[in-house]
Amino acid sequence: MTMNYEQWEKILSEINNDEDLNKDNIIEKLKEKLKVEDEDEYKEWEEAGSDVNYRFGIKYTEARVERGFFGLPSICHKVEIHQTTLFSLAAITGYVKIVEALIEKGIDINATDKDGLTPLHEVVGNGHVEVMNILIKKGANVNAVGKDGHTLLHVAAYVDNKEIVEFLIKKGLNINLANKYGHSPLHIAADRNNKKVVEVLIKNGANVNAVSENGFTPLHFAASHFFHRETINALIEGGADPLLKDNFGKTPIDSNISGYIIEFLEKKAIKKGVFYGGSTALLCTAIAVALFTTGVVEVGLMPIIIAVVAIATAALAVGGLTYMTLKPSTEIEGQNVEETAHEGKQGLSA
Repeated sequence: MTMNYEQWEKILSEINNDEDLNKDNIIEKLKEKLKVEDEDEYKEWEEAGSDVNYRFGIKYTEARVERGFFGLPSICHKVEIHQTTLFSLAAITGYVKIVEALIEKGIDINATDKDGLTPLHEVVGNGHVEVMNILIKKGANVNAVGKDGHTLLHVAAYVDNKEIVEFLIKKGLNINLANKYGHSPLHIAADRNNKKVVEVLIKNGANVNAVSENGFTPLHFAASHFFHRETINALIEGGADPLLKDNFGKTPIDSNISGYIIEFLEKKAIKKGVFYGGSTALLCTAIAVALFTTGVVEVGLMPIIIAVVAIATAALAVGGLTYMTLKPSTEIEGQNVEETAHEGKQGLSA
């Protein structure tokens, strides 16, 4: 017999509000509530010796948006069963008193689930700072890594928790440690459009041009989404190279279905190109990107003029101002570009 998450949440909520809760009565209180809620589940736990580390099957109903008829979105409800301990369940729901009582009872604070994730991973994923601090104070491993290589920083970056990211960095976690797919926390934050986390990671030394196993940089990930403009801004301002090619020969510019990177670089180049006497240069896309990405654009007149003349002359020699290194390597439609950019990319299970 498997109980719903809502049933467990009800039980834990009632017990957590019990004023005399402690390590000596926590198990009996749990058994008492469980027997009333679901006698079959109670009997199974009792047969297992009422082990504090026993893993219950908990049923979750997840609402997902999927493609329906004619490509229109459709809400689908998917039921999943997760095996978890009462300790993990109490931790992710933020029931501090139960967490403390179970720790005193001797719970394995670093026990892992089938994905190799610890209760601390789950707490970080749910943003319960108070419980997180309790676990760390009681000896939870902040450097724990899941089977897919997910660190606590990966999880915090995924859920867009800037404060926890900053806390973990201060704890000394490796900011550039990649998971088994080669994704750093910055890759995760960029893909999720978590701009503030992106900025914090870059500020604290994250490699903005780190590459995954398929050669994707964080900018490749951000570029493959239509509405990730602010994240793209943050990455390029932080030094991301829009001309780096992945293992499929594509740059972030190729993968950018909105065309925003070109627009952004043009504006940056023109903004930086303030000439003496108040005149402004009208730079073509190719020159703007080349100047900005090579750092040539300056406030003074001569460096800009020299660079513009040199690039324009070379381009004219081949019949136009199109700087060939910037030309998308294929005419594939935007949807296919997005799929290619995401090839091999795995989501974060948290």
